[in-house]
Parts: sequence; structure tokens; C-alpha cells
Amino acid sequence: MVGVKRMKKFPKTLAVLAAGVSGMALVAGATGASTGGVKVIRPHGLVAALAFDGGRVAYSAGSIVVWTLRSGKTAKVSGRQTAGDGNVLELAIAGSQVAWHTNAFGNSESDDYLFTSSLSKPKERLAAKAFRYGDACGAATGPGACVGPWISGVVASGNRILVDRWRTNSTGSITHSGLYALNGTRFKPVATGAGTVRAVAADPKHVAVLHPDGTIGLYSTAGKPQAEVTPSAQAERVALSGHNLVVLEPHGKLALYGTRTGSLRKTFTLHGNPDLLLGQALAVQGNIAVYSTPARFSKNTDGESIVSESAIRALNLSNGKDRSVGRLPGQINLTRINSIGLVYTNNNWTDKNGYENKLVFVPFKQVAAAVS
Repeated sequence: MVGVKRMKKFPKTLAVLAAGVSGMALVAGATGASTGGVKVIRPHGLVAALAFDGGRVAYSAGSIVVWTLRSGKTAKVSGRQTAGDGNVLELAIAGSQVAWHTNAFGNSESDDYLFTSSLSKPKERLAAKAFRYGDACGAATGPGACVGPWISGVVASGNRILVDRWRTNSTGSITHSGLYALNGTRFKPVATGAGTVRAVAADPKHVAVLHPDGTIGLYSTAGKPQAEVTPSAQAERVALSGHNLVVLEPHGKLALYGTRTGSLRKTFTLHGNPDLLLGQALAVQGNIAVYSTPARFSKNTDGESIVSESAIRALNLSNGKDRSVGRLPGQINLTRINSIGLVYTNNNWTDKNGYENKLVFVPFKQVAAAVS
């Protein structure tokens, strides 16, 4: 068991969330058919990656841990190769399978590792690895800076985990590329071609791929191209659910596209100044999008203004209602949402105690009620 502490019950009201979530943890061993009300645990360190499927939350905080909301139990599913690894870039959970992508690099080399584990029999297994080389390869942020194979685009689609694998040649061109379904440590091709690079979001019927040129390709989970989206600005975050593809653009703009045609349907101006966050969080479930934004500022020792508290807000994509549904100290850097509920976490460092982070769950019905 990892990091399970006792927790007081929260009142089932959004007023408590708007005022800020207190730092109590979930009681392990709770039973019942539902996940109950608001729940909070304290991860051991900064959460570098977050995933959510059904009533299970997977997160990376020195190791890969799965939090089962119904029982309140947490279980470590990673092993020695991931222990203390702050380079977990992507994490996905689908049913009983968990997969994560880590990266290590030097001045002229960048190495990808894909690990997987089962919830029923947790054991870290290396599914694939990829080594590439080139000048300034370690500083690479996208295809073309290194020569060799890549692994990335780890997303969950229904009961499957999907992964991108490709190569770049000496001219920077993408070759031998494809989107694969991961089953244990085996790969099954879903779609091939440079257009499959790189998956950034998925739901049970669609996969969104962010291309190097900034366009977004939409595929069916069977690998059939469905639509192409050209955002008006570089996408900072992409989220997908049903007929809705939401794209976070610079300066607090959120664009809503239809997954059937790829056409722009609406544009929203988000609350606050998200440019001040070191990585704004975004997720969507049906017609409800959630995002993080600064809520309060303070001065650091140099007299500079810093974000001392962030809010997680819900936006109804149909009626435009936008409400705060929770707050945490520091910066809310990751969030996920599904039909069960909303999860989010913060990056809050104090000189006295180090990381003081929380991982919060809110039932979906409470989030939806706030913007109905």
C-alpha cells in the first residue's frame, strides 16, 4: 500500500470545493457501489503524470500508483526501473492494464522506454525501448532533431491502450510510423503513416493526433481517418470526448471543434490569466470541460508575484456557464475527467516541508450541477 491515510468525510456541497479542499486522505477499505463524495489523498511528491479510467486513478509520483476510488486503496504497480523516475512523460490506464512512457537523454542521445503492468498481478515489464542519436538530441522537443526510433503518444481508448512508434531519418522526415494497440507487451497495428504521429487524446471511439505542423488529425479507434482540424493558434492542450474536441490556445482561448467534421463550433475566453501557470490543465467529458487558472497571488522573497493558489473550473460547452469547483495551493497542473468524476492535482512546494501536494476526486454529478 502506498500513502493511504485516514480522512474526514467532506460535505457533499460545491461550496466546500469553492472555498478550498482540506488535506485529508481517504479511508482504505470503504465499500459500496458508488465512489461516494469528494475524496483527497496526499501523493509522496510531485505528480508528474495522471490517468483516469472508470473508478481508478493512476498517477506517477516517484513510482506508478493506482488509487481505487471505491475501496480507497492505493497500490504500487511499477518496479525498480521506474523507482524515483521523474521522467515519466505519459501514463495511461485502461481496465486492468497500466502503461507509461519514460525518457532519458544526454547531449547527443535520447532514449524512450515503455513499461506496462497489470492491476491483478502488478509487475513492471518493459514493452519496448527506442534509442536515437544526433546533435542536440537531448534537447529535442519533436521529430527531426534526432535520427532513429521514437515511442510516444500513450493514450487510453476504451479498454485499450494506444501507442505511437516511428522513426526519423537524417533529413528529419518521419518514417515507418504507426499507431498500435498495446496488449501486455505485444503490439497490434491500428493505423500507419506519418499522420498518426503523435496521439495526444482519445475516447472509446476517437483518437486525436497532434501533428508537427500544429494541425490535429482525428482517427476512429479502428484506424480510419475522420477529420482534420487546423487551430487558429498553436495547441497547448487537446482533450476529446464524444462529439467534442477542445483545444487550449495561447492567452486563455478555448476552441471547440466537432469530431465529425473538424469544423470550429465555438470559442470561449477562459477566466483568469492562464499564461501565468506553468502548464495549464485541461480535460473534457461530454459537454463539460474543466481547466485550471490562477486564483490568488503572493510575493516571493524577490518581491515577484507568484501563483499561490489555483482554481479548477468547469465550463458547460452548451450554455457557456463557467464556475469554480475547487481550489488548491500552488498550481493545479494536471486534471482528468470521466463519467465517474473529476480528478486534479497540484504542484505546491514550500521551503519548510517540500512538496505538499494533494490529489482530489469530485463526483461528476457535482461538477455538472455547478454549470447546469
